[in-house]
Order: sequence, then C-alpha cells, then structure tokens
Amino acid sequence: MFSQAIFGKPLPKFVLIQDTYETKQTKLVESIVHMHNVQSVPKVYIFSFENQLEFVRSPKIQFQTYTDTSNLNSILPICLDHITEECILIIDSLIDLIYVFGEGFCVQEIQKLLRNKLILQIITVLHTDVLYNELIPKYFTFLSTLNIVAKSSDVIEYTHKRLNGKVIKKLVKLSYNNRVLTSKEIELNDLLQSESIPYQPNPDKLTTFKIGLEENEIESRNKLVLPYLKTEENKGKPQVTIGDNSGGKILYLPDEYDDFDEEDPDDDLDV
Repeated sequence: MFSQAIFGKPLPKFVLIQDTYETKQTKLVESIVHMHNVQSVPKVYIFSFENQLEFVRSPKIQFQTYTDTSNLNSILPICLDHITEECILIIDSLIDLIYVFGEGFCVQEIQKLLRNKLILQIITVLHTDVLYNELIPKYFTFLSTLNIVAKSSDVIEYTHKRLNGKVIKKLVKLSYNNRVLTSKEIELNDLLQSESIPYQPNPDKLTTFKIGLEENEIESRNKLVLPYLKTEENKGKPQVTIGDNSGGKILYLPDEYDDFDEEDPDDDLDV
C-alpha cells in the first residue's frame, strides 16, 4: 500500500515527488502534512517557495514562505536554524532553488540534510516540465528512498527502496476525503483503458467532395475480378478471354496497289 510506503515505520528518509503543471500533486503534499499533523511527529517544517499549499494551521506546523530566492545564500542554514528537535522537513519546491543555485549545489545540500538525525523525513517537490536539463530528476531520484512520479493528477507511480534492499514499484490511483489519502493499486492495462481516446477527425467532413465508399460500392469493388490477375482466390473461377485459345492470328487485307509478285524481288542483283 502506498500509505504504508510513505507513512510506515521507519519513515522513508527522502521522498521525491515529480510532477508537472498538468499533473500537480499539491493535494498529495497537503495530505502528507495533514497525516503528519495528526500523528505523533513533534514538528513539521514547511519551506514554501510557491505558497500554494493549504492546510489547517497547527502549533506543530511551522510554515516559512520565501517569495524572493535571490537573497538566499544556502538552503542548509535556513533549514537548520529552525530545527532543534525531531521533525519532518518539506520543501515546495526545488525549482526556484535549482534555478538560483544550480542542481549540483542543491544535491549537495539535500545530502547534508539527509545526514541530520533530527530530520526524520525530507519531502520535496520537483516540477519536471520546467527544468532546463532532463538529467536533473535522475540526480535526485538516485538520492530518494521513495520516488513518486505523477502520471496524471490522481495516478502516480512510486518506487520504494526498503532498508532490506528490496525495491517495490507500483502504480496507484489516489483519492482524498478531507485531506485523508486513500490509494488503490491499478494495473497498467486498466490505466490505458481509462485514458481518453484522442480525437480522430472524420475525413469525409474535411473536404467538399466524397472520399469514402458506400457499403454497396465496397461490395461491388470486392467482387470485381480483373482478367490479368491470377491469384489463389481467383483459381477455379471463370476467366474472361478474348478470341479463341488456339494461338495468335494476323489478318491482312491487301490493298489494290500491293504487288504480290511471286518472283524473287532481288533477282536483278548479282548476289
């Protein structure tokens, strides 16, 4: 179950959520915040660079918004200055930090945060459709313990690296009820069947003349047997012939000025 993968003990240390503008997982992040708020987690620190999250305010939740990232010198001091006890750390999202500091620097900062024993879990969001390098998600995927890739707004594929070395990869459909997350495992075939069929225009409506054939026209065309085609299907069927089959003939009607002299036409030549 997906809920067990993300909330089960021990908590996955680094949760990476990869989405796009069309497959935003804001509801998933809000549900995670809600679940950690009702559980026995001392603190939940949220560092938001987009300010799109909505959740119930609680003394347990510490929310910091950064709308101007140009003055940030490092992620690490910002986070660690607030952390004095065990907590959950949520960064929403990494895009602004990557554009300001670069992906290499952000990877190093995440590695430093992962070594902090007070941080029980780090949850980050990465919008993959606005990245300038398609290799960037692979860097953070390598670090992740639980990698979540959004296939649609309510379907995700997650890869969970467990402590015993086992890797679990599943496709699930998510639903929410008052920020309470429920998930249902689905097969790939079910996902393909549920996807909408792309629009296919009717060729007959694209022109001012007729393109297709009526059923009776198609039937007549299929019944037509061309005389010069001998196929397996035409064997045993009567063939159309012209003339008799005894051989070729040439019919010649002489003209009145034709000279049909039986003598040798070359008898005057010394040959």
